[in-house]
Amino acid sequence: MSNEYLSWAKLNYPGDLRGKIEGQVVGPNRMGELFVIRATEYNAETDVTTAHLAYATTEDVEK
Repeated sequence: MSNEYLSWAKLNYPGDLRGKIEGQVVGPNRMGELFVIRATEYNAETDVTTAHLAYATTEDVEK
């Protein structure tokens, strides 16, 4: 399982979700692809957590 994420694939969530959503599978997108949240960053000024995504592997989906 790779810890690298896609520089263009991000989701923003309200609040501080660091440590709570890593490993979560999201999707599918319009092409049927699934993604997994690999890293998160929290911005206290805006109270927003940015989730960085990677393509989900079979292992990610089977968890």
